[in-house]
Amino acid sequence: MTKKVVLIGHPVAHSLSAAMQQAAFDARGIDARYELWDRAPMALAGAIEEVRSDAFLGANLTIRRRRRAR
Repeated sequence: MTKKVVLIGHPVAHSLSAAMQQAAFDARGIDARYELWDRAPMALAGAIEEVRSDAFLGANLTIRRRRRAR
């Protein structure tokens, strides 16, 4: 089953993380997809809760979201 790794923040469309991380997964033969999740601050708790499921390897948070997640 393909796992997910996500970047959570707002805005994230400009981020190069997805392309770089996906290239690394592909080069190493890791069955994972890196996705950009544009989430408003009020949606952060729900997004973090979703990432805790078995479908995910993990997540990255933009700087603004890291401060809020503490």
